[in-house]
Amino acid sequence: MRYSLWLFSTAAAVVLAALGLAPQAGAAFAVAVLVRQLAVDDARARLVSGLSAIGLAAVAAAIATSTHEPAAVGAAAGLAFALLAREYANLVAGQPPGARPVLLEGGLVAYLVHGRPLGLLVGIAALALAWALVSAVAGGLAAASRDRPAPPRTQRLHGRARWRRLGDGLRAARDPAFWGLVIARPAARAALFPLAEQRWLTPNLVTAISVVCCGAAAALIATGTATGLAIALVFARSVLDSMDGQLARYREAGSQLGSFVDKVSDQFCWAALYGALALRAYDETGSRAMLLLPLAAGLWFALSSTALWLARALAPAAPSGSASTPPAPWARSLWRIVLFEEPDFYLWISLAVATTRFDIFVPLIAAGHAARGLVLVLARAGSVVTASVRKEASA
Repeated sequence: MRYSLWLFSTAAAVVLAALGLAPQAGAAFAVAVLVRQLAVDDARARLVSGLSAIGLAAVAAAIATSTHEPAAVGAAAGLAFALLAREYANLVAGQPPGARPVLLEGGLVAYLVHGRPLGLLVGIAALALAWALVSAVAGGLAAASRDRPAPPRTQRLHGRARWRRLGDGLRAARDPAFWGLVIARPAARAALFPLAEQRWLTPNLVTAISVVCCGAAAALIATGTATGLAIALVFARSVLDSMDGQLARYREAGSQLGSFVDKVSDQFCWAALYGALALRAYDETGSRAMLLLPLAAGLWFALSSTALWLARALAPAAPSGSASTPPAPWARSLWRIVLFEEPDFYLWISLAVATTRFDIFVPLIAAGHAARGLVLVLARAGSVVTASVRKEASA
């Protein structure tokens, strides 16, 4: 009963916030926070933590849709992303549920009830982003502590043997997405061919360079300067995003830290790219929709990623939803571009920036993310419910 009341109060707060009824939304959310505090038990702590983050992010996203001030839209979207990113980092790292965001929840209630002051919302968003970064660092340290260094592979390969081994690692990725299969992964293989035996180049260094490229691309896109360089950096980011995993497989040097950094950095990089696209599209068109839609796409990506790892934590034996089908020859993967898989958004974002046809590509990107994210979230929720029913039946 308490869980139902908590979920109902949170849903009511989301709807009321989206309708612009701030005081009523604040009251509903205050009830949700109070009931959640009374409803938590150790057996469901992981589920409650995940749903709390998603619910609080949903309230923040609803605030973004109901306000007409661009700074408030950005702050609310940033808050929603930070909450999802923190939970995602904890889930990927295998950390127990962290401290409840009581300060953020209280701040959001105060924001809604006391006339929605912009400064308070910005402060809450900044605090949430700092909290997400701290959680990411803590998760990385926890992953590193679990690593057991594997003996380095001493045999150095040359010529065709090196090329074949890189190809084996490429096929092991089992990624059927159009952009990854046709563009990014083959380019990563070619780039690694002369570098794979250079010991100074590590998978984690490749990941770090890819993050720098993403940040630089986002800055250029947001400011509308050096469009060609921005697109080149987006392309470099997509290639480097494939290179780190290929290099780790080539050297048999995979690590928990490397896997964690790769996944969590992806979350922040996509957020940066979508935030930059939102700023650029709004600056070019002056349309509020062009500001909201890219931010919504980024939040859908963060939500579906968090839902995936929450499903894995709650139902480890359930299918994870990751690609398990061997990729088809590239010519037969062309049709998959309409599925809006994650690597393909490098292409869609580049096309939006290159053509400046934000009126076409921004709604297309948002619709693609929404459709795909909804399917994935429902599938992952279904896997958790099925696993829970089976667990209760066998108890």
